[in-house]
Amino acid sequence: MRILLDANFAQKSLGLWCYNSDRRITSGLIRANHLVWDFSDRDISRASNPFGSRKMGVGATNRKFLQAVDNLLPDIILLAHADIIRSDTLAEVRRNYKNTKIIVYNFDPLFTPNNVAAIKDRMDVADAIFITTGGEGLKQFKTTKNIVSFIPNPTDIGIDSGRVFEKTGQEFDVFQCIGGAVSDSDPRVVAVQHLLANYPDIKIDYYGMLGAPNLLGGRFLDTIQNKARMGLNLSRRNDVYLYCSDRCAGLMGNGLLTFQPRGIRFDKFFNESQVVFFNDFDELGKKIMQFKADDAHRRAVAEAGWKQYHKLFASHIVTQFMVETVMGMKYSHDYAWADEVLK
Repeated sequence: MRILLDANFAQKSLGLWCYNSDRRITSGLIRANHLVWDFSDRDISRASNPFGSRKMGVGATNRKFLQAVDNLLPDIILLAHADIIRSDTLAEVRRNYKNTKIIVYNFDPLFTPNNVAAIKDRMDVADAIFITTGGEGLKQFKTTKNIVSFIPNPTDIGIDSGRVFEKTGQEFDVFQCIGGAVSDSDPRVVAVQHLLANYPDIKIDYYGMLGAPNLLGGRFLDTIQNKARMGLNLSRRNDVYLYCSDRCAGLMGNGLLTFQPRGIRFDKFFNESQVVFFNDFDELGKKIMQFKADDAHRRAVAEAGWKQYHKLFASHIVTQFMVETVMGMKYSHDYAWADEVLK
């Protein structure tokens, strides 16, 4: 199928976000044998006026978007955080290209009010909405005309090419990288502080917190694939059904032994021989110490989790699910989250 994908491909960052989720979606669609045309609305908006202003290029970008639709005649339009494209522009697409389906996908948490508002703004123009949260939270986006579903954070073998479980002798025990703490009570930071204070034998390689700089681009990939044995999959909240940061795809996709909070209920997809679940930070510390002392066990569980993550959540599987769902096609795969679809 022909697919127009509008997302923030961050051309101005010059490769710093080479591994982001939108890149994984593009790659997955191509791996699933679809033709994909990337439309980076924010970059196009900046380039559409002499001042490099995103706001000043909004009108021109919407006109260019409509021209791209007319040129490609896509079967499907995928929209991520395409906040430059107005809903009235999408309504025009629906009027003039009646065979084109519109998908909105979102990898951000539903406990952020602005994110919920942004998704709701697209409810009436989207044929399908896909979100990395499951359960009751999806119902607020359902209309009589759309489909709403959970999707997992996809891994892509071209991005997540590491096999950390094959390695020994790494410099650090645990890897933790965030974009920046939102408060002193951010559990991603509190966890690291707790481990540093109470488990001094655990060597932690951390970034984006406690005075450590952010880690981006190829340096991020080199670090996650080589420097530590284990990783922490923590989000700003860890009690939302099936929601976790996209860092989970990087950790498990690259073969680190990954520690998951029980509150997100990923036992729906993984068992104790594939990931390490914990209820609190003291249990987390004790379990890290156990695997630190038994590297063969660490490698075995990490490999099993890596295999399961790529089996269930590979980019071509996740994106083909999106295509088949919006097009009303019979599922070609036994999708592990098919019970999270609201039709």
